[in-house]
Amino acid sequence: MQADIEGAVRAVKIARTFTWTWAKADIERFVLHAGWTLLDRGDYGSATLSTDLRVNLNRGSSYSDRRYIRGREGRDESLQRLTAYVTDVVRQADEALTVALSEAFDQLTEGLIQELGSPSHLVSKPEAEVGWVESHVVINVVTHKTFLLLEIVNPRYWIERQQLEDED
Repeated sequence: MQADIEGAVRAVKIARTFTWTWAKADIERFVLHAGWTLLDRGDYGSATLSTDLRVNLNRGSSYSDRRYIRGREGRDESLQRLTAYVTDVVRQADEALTVALSEAFDQLTEGLIQELGSPSHLVSKPEAEVGWVESHVVINVVTHKTFLLLEIVNPRYWIERQQLEDED
């Protein structure tokens, strides 16, 4: 299994310095800035991206929500998040894959700590998650059973998602 730790850290650096408005137009601007490609716009505001990460499925996605087309200041803030695979996507999980994902998670976490400082939140393994909440962007790395996923999240969406999880 391959993991593109350097590529993921580079993408985070770009996301962190990007001027986010969280409008759908940010998708085109961000992929251009990151050297990625917008492949397809789907229904309901989703989009498929091609990333420059060196993994077997160098794809990403963006997700929007029409409820936020008129944001707090009357502008489009409908872009919720962008995601990208940081590791190969493997069909079958086994013990060796679990170990490899854990090691990749640890390496990426260490690289991001060097770049971003201490994380804002950390969920322990096996389905680990680590994240940094900043005023203009939230960065998360999430472990799934067969891959690691980088999430670049609209802070407004992040706060609302946390409030919903707290209510449950």
